Amino acid sequence: MKHFRPPRNLSKMPKSTRTNVLILLVLVLIVVPAADFVLLLAAGGRIGWPLTLALAVLTGIVGAGLAKQQGIRTWIEIRHALSHGQLPSAPLLEGAMILFAGAVLLTPGFITDTVGFLLLVPPSRRWLAKRIVAYFRKRMQAAQGRQSADGKGWNFSAKWSTKPAGDDDEIIDMDPSSVTEDVPHNLKGHDD
Repeated sequence: MKHFRPPRNLSKMPKSTRTNVLILLVLVLIVVPAADFVLLLAAGGRIGWPLTLALAVLTGIVGAGLAKQQGIRTWIEIRHALSHGQLPSAPLLEGAMILFAGAVLLTPGFITDTVGFLLLVPPSRRWLAKRIVAYFRKRMQAAQGRQSADGKGWNFSAKWSTKPAGDDDEIIDMDPSSVTEDVPHNLKGHDD
């Protein structure tokens, strides 16, 4: 039985993906904070430091309140979907976006505050969530049928079929009450 093993060496990641991740990290960790700092300095020089500081604190307080309100609303959507036997994928994604919005609103700066407030507004958050889902759906469709170079990765080529089972197809019929929570030790990450 093949076991899933995550790649141990990130250098096996395609070069274009590594470059994109590096550019994103530089942008998020260096460029955005530097631009926010420059904007805060400019605002402090233009409207005064006490007002700039008050504005930064006010956006943090208002943002925390909005994040709490939107988080509670999203939590209710998640519970509603689960109580109706549905997978709450959209509310979970929106919940992650609200959490991210709350985090960036706590950092002082006009750029991060703008991003945070945009993520707290439901129409813009849903618009971005649709784009994220479409991006990952496209990536998963592109990955169908591919395996890792060493042949030990997951194979995404499985297709569901609605055709009736033939004589050579194996059908496993199980009673749900016979399924237990016990996991064989060879599925817990052991190699034996």
